[in-house]
Amino acid sequence: MRLFGGTLSLILLAAACGKAADKRPADPQGWRTPTTCGSGEGRIGPQQAVQCAELFIARNGYTTAPAIDSPYMVLASVDRGRPIDRISQDRYNTIQPRAAAVCPGVGHSGGYMIAFARVGGDTASGRAVTMSANGADLHLDDSEFMVAGARRGQFGCRPVPR
Repeated sequence: MRLFGGTLSLILLAAACGKAADKRPADPQGWRTPTTCGSGEGRIGPQQAVQCAELFIARNGYTTAPAIDSPYMVLASVDRGRPIDRISQDRYNTIQPRAAAVCPGVGHSGGYMIAFARVGGDTASGRAVTMSANGADLHLDDSEFMVAGARRGQFGCRPVPR
């Protein structure tokens, strides 16, 4: 009987800890999750995809805008196990805040790839934010992206008008 009671206590403690870990303050921009722009329901258009991607890179500290609080920062594979302040330092002002091109119809969901040029130096290459067609699953690809080609219409992309 004692063993059962101890096991039950551990189960209840684990459940309580799990619930506490899931509680975060409300997202400042109202995103459902750190990788879902808005509600994540229904297909979004190219203009909204660009807005989501621009906000995503800003809130994750890649521009000169202040990064969002750490519970909402999306970590890349190279960031795992590193302190948030070091990640923020390395990301700061590395990507231009305005998208250079939008590439619709990407991936199995027919989502989007949004190209961003790097700050300074070679602006012909950069990084790309990808997302599903409903604005979910946002992430910044780890590999380089040929922004100059995307601006010229390659890869099914088109320049973002400003």
